[in-house]
Formats: sequence, structure tokens, C-alpha cells
Amino acid sequence: RYVRIAALGDPCVLSREEIKATYEAVRREGFRGVLGYTHGWRDAGAHLRGLLMASCDSLVAADEAVDAGWRATAILPWDTSPDGVVTPTGRDVVVCPAQTRRGVNCNTCGLCDASRAGPDVIGFLDHGPKARGEKRRH
Repeated sequence: RYVRIAALGDPCVLSREEIKATYEAVRREGFRGVLGYTHGWRDAGAHLRGLLMASCDSLVAADEAVDAGWRATAILPWDTSPDGVVTPTGRDVVVCPAQTRRGVNCNTCGLCDASRAGPDVIGFLDHGPKARGEKRRH
């Protein structure tokens, strides 16, 4: 079981100490860890490397984030095959298992816990309103 930090808003405004204290409290209560993402990884969030995932809008940005020391997530087109996805620089991308495998969810997966070892880049299949409209048309 994981806790999602800042489902609304960006946690880059919090200090590293505040995020670490959250991790400690979450683990003390018996949870596995924290899942969190920041769009502010370029500027405001550098102090949160290793605690949060860099939230990127493209695989190009994901490469930039990984080069800067982050683990990253990136949005992929909704119809992307989960096999063989790579970034422009050749990094393997793991497509979110909760989106591609039955019986898997964030609580059973945990790949987005940036405080633990994991893949450099995790791809999320676009599931926003535009993507939902495209799916209906196909």
C-alpha cells in the first residue's frame, strides 16, 4: 500500500525535509512508501531528486530529467504498444504496469516510488479527455 502525495498541486513547493518526514510517517504507519511526481523538476524541485518522480510531457524531457539525476515519467500516446518503447537517447521505457496488466495497480506495483531503485523512465498511456475521444473514434 502506497500513499500518493499531492494529487492536487505540485509538491515541489515542499522542502526536502517535509517530504522526508512524510515518507517516515507513512512507513511508520505501515505503508510501503510514497508515490509522488513533480512538474517542477527543472527549477523548483531539484531538492526532491530521489524522493519524487520527474513528471515529463515527452520522452525528450524524460531524457533531460534522467540526465539531471531524476527517475522520470512521461506521457505516451494512448495507442502505444507496451513493448519496445525507448527514449530518443535509447533508454528503455517501462509502460505503466497498472495500465497494461490485469490485477496490477499502484499499490501492488510501486515502480513510481522514487526513493527505491527502479526503471529510469516509466511511460503513462495518455488517458486524458483527448485520448478518450480518440479511442472512441477507433
